[in-house]
Amino acid sequence: MMSIFIRYIKGYVKLRVSGNALERFMNLCRFHRMNIWSIRQRENYIEMCMSVQDFRKVRPLFRKTHVQIRIVRRFGLPFILHRYQKRRTLLFGFLLCILMIILLSTHVWCIDFAGNRKISDTDLLRFLRQNNICSGMKKNQVDCAQIVKLIRRQYDDIVWVSASQTGSEIKIQIKENENTGIEKSSSVSADGQENQNGSDLIAGKDGEIISIITRKGIPQIHEGDTVKKGDLLVLGRIEVRNDSDEIVAYRYENSEADIQVATTINYHDSIPSQFYEKEYVSGYSMRLKVLFGDNRVCFPGGDGIQKNTEYLSVIHPLYLNASFPLPVTVEICKARKYQLTPKNHSKSELQRKLSANFSLFCEELEKKGVQITSNSVKIHIGKTDAAAEGTLNCIEDITTPASTERININESLGNHN
Repeated sequence: MMSIFIRYIKGYVKLRVSGNALERFMNLCRFHRMNIWSIRQRENYIEMCMSVQDFRKVRPLFRKTHVQIRIVRRFGLPFILHRYQKRRTLLFGFLLCILMIILLSTHVWCIDFAGNRKISDTDLLRFLRQNNICSGMKKNQVDCAQIVKLIRRQYDDIVWVSASQTGSEIKIQIKENENTGIEKSSSVSADGQENQNGSDLIAGKDGEIISIITRKGIPQIHEGDTVKKGDLLVLGRIEVRNDSDEIVAYRYENSEADIQVATTINYHDSIPSQFYEKEYVSGYSMRLKVLFGDNRVCFPGGDGIQKNTEYLSVIHPLYLNASFPLPVTVEICKARKYQLTPKNHSKSELQRKLSANFSLFCEELEKKGVQITSNSVKIHIGKTDAAAEGTLNCIEDITTPASTERININESLGNHN
């Protein structure tokens, strides 16, 4: 394989040799150590391949043997350069293309996120850009360990993150915290050390205590109590007493409890009776946009947004290969005009839409662990709009973690005295 590549770089020719002294000619070529290959015997001639360097030395041999030599075909880089020597622009463009590929391969052109749901890609890219991590930076400036530290420090909801560099792409995998607020207040911090500050549980809204099961901390309320938003439910500061029932120290821990509270949720939703329906005009127009980083070139028709026009865009990032994204993105935009025609909902449509919205609202509450015991939501249809309003009686966990107030033991003893 390597010999074929070397032959191509140096160049070679395919020859057709004819005459009465073919055998003598071949022996002379062998005697002068000329490199010949792909020898084929035909009826009246011989075909063979010979390097350009040896072909320049073969002239005395075919004169001596009185054979006729004809070049059938030329192969190799020297002939290509000779063929295109007058087309210097093409050669310059080819060399410039190679140089650009080499230059682009030294930079990062894509930052890809996976696993994030609560935090959008746009927010993560904006945060990284503020820390000088963005598309276009040099590969030798990428510190994956530093990227992981920055993201963990900025976002508390992210419990695990990894960053790796593949070609011209940075891949960041994220796992978000899907636990409740109680589980977030565990006694182990993000760096693996036990949290000694402690935390309380306070009420997130008004309600009446239905049941309470305390696992950690000291409960401050009982079943049947009415609490207001911000009231202390479970205290994370535990008194340590001696045999004389005197406070000698305080122990702090993160409070944990299952507290069911009867709450009331006000509900209101309205829909206007009149709405506008789109009637599309026949035909559509196409636009092509080429994006270079933050710059864009749009043709034809410019990049303006027209009134009463619906746009559908398909974005195609360009890749040299799977791990080499280019800083060029092609966007194909389809524009379709429409007219707005005013229409009115019927009463049955209004009732159906409001009922569907209320059912969706109840489903979202149930996903959050809220148990709906009853509701008094009713639909009222007027001349200009229709509304569904009322209250929902629910049972839910309204606990919210809060930092425990730390007390100096000396101050505590002074107050008792």
